Amino acid sequence: MITERGSSTAVTTRIVAAATSSRRAPAEPDWLERAERLRDAVLRSKLCHPDPWRYTPKARGWAARAQQIVDQIATEGDAAAHRRALEALVAEVEGDPDFEDARRLF
Repeated sequence: MITERGSSTAVTTRIVAAATSSRRAPAEPDWLERAERLRDAVLRSKLCHPDPWRYTPKARGWAARAQQIVDQIATEGDAAAHRRALEALVAEVEGDPDFEDARRLF
């Protein structure tokens, strides 16, 4: 902004910051991050479960399936089939009472 006062000219600058950038909600994790988080949670749960001998084979299967989904999403992108597979695995794992027992401890 330029203003004139008598014979002198003063230059004033205003900096306007975008207020919306700081107010945005954090973005949802993408499908690859979700698959990695599920895999990591299952691997962590194997270490925390109260009865690891009974729980570990089940968790090992989940971790292998989660790793397959991670690999598929990383190489092929987040296709609808990969999303459905991840959502089905998440529902299976989070609906299992053994996983919930382990989750409470970590």
